[in-house]
Amino acid sequence: MTLIRYNPLNEVSLFRNNLGRFFNDSFFTNHIVGRKSSQDAEWQPVVDIIKKDNKIIVTAELPGINKENISIDVNNDILTLKGERKYENEVKEADFYRKERIEGSFSRSFVLPSGVSTEEINAEYKNGILTIEIPEAQKEEPKQITIN
Repeated sequence: MTLIRYNPLNEVSLFRNNLGRFFNDSFFTNHIVGRKSSQDAEWQPVVDIIKKDNKIIVTAELPGINKENISIDVNNDILTLKGERKYENEVKEADFYRKERIEGSFSRSFVLPSGVSTEEINAEYKNGILTIEIPEAQKEEPKQITIN
């Protein structure tokens, strides 16, 4: 008799493969694992949001996008980034076609905290990194009101 060591990862992989054959396997590899195929033509840029020196700083990685293809809107305390990435280079060979870069449009929205100054927002785009600085509004000092 041969002993085989139990490996729970093999059980999960076997279950996923069998279930993947029953359904469309691309559903599990693209959506559950979190990867997108180039056919989806949809992507989400990586965004960091930090608070520093009375400012909220939003940094978005947007490689391969021209500054003209990016828009930033603020409406009802919601910051929205929109853009589109296009690639012109494609690799075509005999009976083979491969495209590994994801392209297409994106839209990301973030709720801004109350008390920010939307009139003084500053944005800079350099080397594929978009940096947006949103200053906090100056808080008014408490004021005693006299009654007449």
